Amino acid sequence: MFLVGKEGTVQFDMPVPKYLSSVGSEGAQGGTIAPMAGTIEKVFVKAGDRVKAGEALMVMIAMKMEHTIRAPKDGTIKKVFFKEGSQASRHVPLVEFE
Repeated sequence: MFLVGKEGTVQFDMPVPKYLSSVGSEGAQGGTIAPMAGTIEKVFVKAGDRVKAGEALMVMIAMKMEHTIRAPKDGTIKKVFFKEGSQASRHVPLVEFE
């Protein structure tokens, strides 16, 4: 972040929270996280499934819009934390990878 004023410019870093440090709203280390609070509309995977990076894992309805949650990497699903119709809070884990 830069702060510009009459006396000059100052640059300082802001640490990224751990839950956002890997892949942003599409995922985190070892899994995926909810980008915002919403309802899980559809779940496409179950524990033990092999997925490719970018593959749709589930659809979440938030703010009257559909958000497709995609795999951040190739891997095997270890656990799915929500089922269809469940409410998920912002930044909670949705899927865990092995």
